[in-house]
Amino acid sequence: MHRLSSANQDYLETIFLLSQEIMEEVRPTDIANRLNVSKASVNQAIKALKAAGFVNNERYGPVVLTEKGRFEARRIHFLHHLIKAFMMSTLNIREEIAEKEACQIEHVIGNQTVKAIVNFMRNNNIKVHHFDLDEVHQFLFYSKRLSELKVGDQGVVKMVDAKGDLKKRIMEMGVIKGDIIEVIGVAPMGDPISLRIGDYNLSLRLAEADYVWVEVL
Repeated sequence: MHRLSSANQDYLETIFLLSQEIMEEVRPTDIANRLNVSKASVNQAIKALKAAGFVNNERYGPVVLTEKGRFEARRIHFLHHLIKAFMMSTLNIREEIAEKEACQIEHVIGNQTVKAIVNFMRNNNIKVHHFDLDEVHQFLFYSKRLSELKVGDQGVVKMVDAKGDLKKRIMEMGVIKGDIIEVIGVAPMGDPISLRIGDYNLSLRLAEADYVWVEVL
């Protein structure tokens, strides 16, 4: 995924929050007022976000997050709340300081550190407002279920979220974490789907593909 500057990540998160709050079209003026910056600065940021595929925006029109943009905005928003909650609950940092420093750390923290924080908080029953720590993978990776991919789409297998014999069956078919998988065809009725992993092909029922999470390429 395209790497955004910390400033443009802030713009993206602001667009997401405004879209959640006002439940109407988000305009550049709304963004400028929220961040207390000039409209020219907002227009420049929107241009960069649009070029990277994170927003759609026609001249004089609203700013709309793409699917990829919504994921990235939610990821940043999640990291902010996770870091803030961790600092306040485990380090006894005052809220105003935790808020300020979370805004800085959210742009540079890596997934390995995030996972360690999440595991610590889960083990100590520490909650993060509005977020389920058991679903942390959806905030760290631009993920979809394999069944949601279209012909030509590719992804890296991140996890097989099945249990017992079903998980064993899917993995024995060659769907292994870390492999790149491509959808190469769909049956006339939409089920099963044909996949390519490495130099071999396989078919998977949609009910099985539902359990496979991939990081979209």
